[in-house]
Amino acid sequence: MTNMKATPFTYRFVARIEIKAVTPLAIGTGRKDIMTDALVATDCNGLPYIPATSIAGILRHELNEQTANDIFGNQNEEISHGSHIIFTDAKMIGEDGVAIDGLYQIDFTRPYYQPYRYLPIRQHNSLNDKGVTEKGAKFDNQVVIAGTRFCFEVEMVAISSDREDAFKSVLNKLQLHHLRLGGGTRKGYGEIEVCQCLYKKYDLTNPEDLQAYTNKSSSLAAPFVGDTLQLEAPSNSGWEFYELNLKADDFFIFGSGFGDNDVDDTPLTEQVNDHPQHQTIIPASSIKGAISHRVAYYYNKLNNHFVDDNTHGVPQVGTKNEAVAALFGEDTKGISGDIRRGNVIISDVILDQLPTKVFKHVKIDRFTGGAFAGALYDEKVNYGGEFQLKILVNKQAFVDATIRTAFEKALLDLTIGMLPLGGMTNRGHGCFSGTINRNGQPLNQA
Repeated sequence: MTNMKATPFTYRFVARIEIKAVTPLAIGTGRKDIMTDALVATDCNGLPYIPATSIAGILRHELNEQTANDIFGNQNEEISHGSHIIFTDAKMIGEDGVAIDGLYQIDFTRPYYQPYRYLPIRQHNSLNDKGVTEKGAKFDNQVVIAGTRFCFEVEMVAISSDREDAFKSVLNKLQLHHLRLGGGTRKGYGEIEVCQCLYKKYDLTNPEDLQAYTNKSSSLAAPFVGDTLQLEAPSNSGWEFYELNLKADDFFIFGSGFGDNDVDDTPLTEQVNDHPQHQTIIPASSIKGAISHRVAYYYNKLNNHFVDDNTHGVPQVGTKNEAVAALFGEDTKGISGDIRRGNVIISDVILDQLPTKVFKHVKIDRFTGGAFAGALYDEKVNYGGEFQLKILVNKQAFVDATIRTAFEKALLDLTIGMLPLGGMTNRGHGCFSGTINRNGQPLNQA
């Protein structure tokens, strides 16, 4: 008979967590197909899921290096140990409120599952420093619809019960306002909300706890025996929180990139879990692009820089503008091989489906004054509606006070109709008005 060595880790802290995607998720596979450039991860049932590595990665990133190495493991020449914390994949919750863990026969004709048969595809364009689409820079990606709920478990092994607080501190990171999951987190994706957290502590020196832990099912579909744990939101002192309350002055359109049976261009709408109708989407990527261009304008103006001035080595436009690079990131592949991540987080805005109006257009020959043959096209635009735009900015981006000034001036332009958003802005679309708060207080408009 083989003698088994007793483990010193006699405590197990286990939590089952349910989260909801507040905005669409882009949990990529790194693969593409004939329909899209970036597919989302799906399980054996064809339903989206979140790999454990994605959850563990974002939580480890929020810890200081010492704590992260202590809990998640560390490997170096002096000392090394494995991870003390274990994550499961997050599986989608079905229409019965139970996680779909394992192989099921999903009926995609049912209303609850029908949106997941063909997930939405978002269209994107890369813009140059003049705000014009770069040639060959069109791409798209698949997303998981907002409102989708997932379930996963986290377990930590420990030598003593004193480590319980350390485990709960990791879970609390899920409540951080700036926490985003998956890819495209600076394009509006990845905002999550914790719906429920069940918790159980096992002392394996206690026969009852040992038996309960041994009998615990590994399936997320099985009932979890535990108490509700109220997670505490950690401080977000390192971030500035801007809140814009905007109202459309007239018509606006954030294009889907597709037409329908009636028009050549339609507003972006998507199915949202538990909503019978498609919802109107204001994508954060469109808002970010407009703000970044206006930030560059104000930063150059405040520093007496001209767009074509090469005195500083490079033109002060696009990501070469110091304020744009500090706020929205910079691709430095050609220089250092790195990508400088942005410090601004904007979430997609999801609204109840707004009313629409169809505009018809024709291209005019400037020499003859007549219409070009075959140049008739039309568009469907939105009108009305009020919404709240939430923006988080890492204070590290505001080391230079001029960057803050330029950014806030750009935001104020949004609230007075001086910075239109969306498409067809050269035809008068996309003007909004409203108010802006910074950390809950009205922003000085002087």
